[in-house]
Amino acid sequence: MLGRFSTTSNTDTRASGTCRDAIGAVAEAYRSNRRCSPCHDSSGKFSKFLSDQLKGYKNNDPSACPQKALTPSILWELSRNDDGPVNRATHQLARGAFFFAMRSCENTTPPKPGRTKLIRIGGLVFRDALKRVIPHSHPGLVTAEYVTPMFEDQKNGDKNDKRTQRRTLHVDLCPVKRSASLVGRIIRLVPGYNDETTLNTVNIDGVPVRLTQEFLRDQLRATCTAGGGKAVFGFDSTEIGTRSIRSGAAMSLFLMNHSSDKIMILGRWKSKAFMEYIRPQV
Repeated sequence: MLGRFSTTSNTDTRASGTCRDAIGAVAEAYRSNRRCSPCHDSSGKFSKFLSDQLKGYKNNDPSACPQKALTPSILWELSRNDDGPVNRATHQLARGAFFFAMRSCENTTPPKPGRTKLIRIGGLVFRDALKRVIPHSHPGLVTAEYVTPMFEDQKNGDKNDKRTQRRTLHVDLCPVKRSASLVGRIIRLVPGYNDETTLNTVNIDGVPVRLTQEFLRDQLRATCTAGGGKAVFGFDSTEIGTRSIRSGAAMSLFLMNHSSDKIMILGRWKSKAFMEYIRPQV
């Protein structure tokens, strides 16, 4: 049974993205040591040689198929499957990630460990209306007014970044309620939990196990198919994945007429590149 929740390898066939990431890492290493990047010219752009090489890789890359943005309707459909701690943890993680536009590697275990760290239960802080901290053991945790997760280390290089969401009146789609239920489940069911326990930890036959990106992706796709697929949600199950949650959060904010700057702040984006993923679907 544990095999269902284990990670698997994942190969990226787009050479241009791999090379661009590697070049960026080299440039950052030089800058961290107060030296000029050998990869950029005086204007801060890639040198002509590197630009031409990346363009050549991109021309030979297979066509990119960005995952479609999820809508709240499919998250609600996912929450209907509440049978057992694994299914409950799955929809708690998905809805919690949606409210904070989380990267998939921030709330589920990726195939390969990277720089980004999973959010720990100790990194979730709840506060009442007067901004006083409420301990996780408090029986009224679900009535908190605010919840703040801490993103210890991120893909963009920022550390110990925090974002706060306020409770909503919605019976189901509320960041405080969902975060509190997630914490409560871990406290009740995960043996030996502590502040270092990650939010994707579940109890499988008495053993703490971390849910993976692959498992959450399969659950989202199965939910899409069972709920009616494209006729109901506007996309097929094969068009969505764990990245769909983050882009879905951006699309929801965009449709609520929030500025792109505000979306960038909430989702911790460094640029407006995310707009390229949601504009066609909008």
